[in-house]
Amino acid sequence: CKVFVGGLSYDATDADVEEFFADCGEVESVDLERRSDGRMQGHGHVTFTTPGAAQKALAKSGKDLLGRWVKVNLVVAGKKGTQSNTVF
Repeated sequence: CKVFVGGLSYDATDADVEEFFADCGEVESVDLERRSDGRMQGHGHVTFTTPGAAQKALAKSGKDLLGRWVKVNLVVAGKKGTQSNTVF
């Protein structure tokens, strides 16, 4: 199960994001969006090994990571964009 993470610091690394979500469950992969010059765009996706871990990750929306409040939304397959039932 995959979540969209927005509002990330441009200094955030894959390891920072993985550590941020470590208490939610096993992180399968982190895919941070980068510009063609390699700079961070401030958002990305985190894939968890279980749906329960992705659900726990939703509770991290509004929490601080590297001085920025992040927004976490559940990615719904077949939909353009992301859907979430959390409030930020």
